[in-house]
Amino acid sequence: TKEFLQDIGSVNIEDAYRYSINVENTSEYMSPTSGGGDFNSGVLNTRSANRIRGLTSPGVTHDFFQTNVLQDSYNLERVSFSSGPNAILFGNGNPGGIIDSAFIRANLQRPRYELSIRADDQGSLRGAVDLNQPVLKDKLALRVAMMKSRQESWRSPGGRDEDRYFATVTARPWKSTTIRAY
Repeated sequence: TKEFLQDIGSVNIEDAYRYSINVENTSEYMSPTSGGGDFNSGVLNTRSANRIRGLTSPGVTHDFFQTNVLQDSYNLERVSFSSGPNAILFGNGNPGGIIDSAFIRANLQRPRYELSIRADDQGSLRGAVDLNQPVLKDKLALRVAMMKSRQESWRSPGGRDEDRYFATVTARPWKSTTIRAY
């Protein structure tokens, strides 16, 4: 859940891997040929260097649609790890399983405003804003999330700069119909 991701200090899915059963992240396992990269050409795909159950990297989906977009916790509601035979039931089957993340959704009932700022001893700084506003109560709501991160590393030069923006709309034109857009 979003609360668990906050409790463990996770900012991406790879951080959450450390707290999952039978999952090896890039810190525990790093194949030199993951995703077609190799040491000779200097290309190493750390995105698919994680393994589930010692088999292979998992399929990665957003709301059960396959994705190559790196997930970040600023706009995620929940992350589900599904491994073993039941992974085939949830989208694109993979021997390593499926990692599915669910986007945050606009809430029709009440407004919500959240601001978070994180810093570390390496000089990194990360700020995130999450704004949910019902426009028409129980009918239409808008939610916007933004994140700006300047991540530094003990290894120089190292780090990563990211600016991300996300918006979602929820509409309920009739009592039994809900429309969502991201």
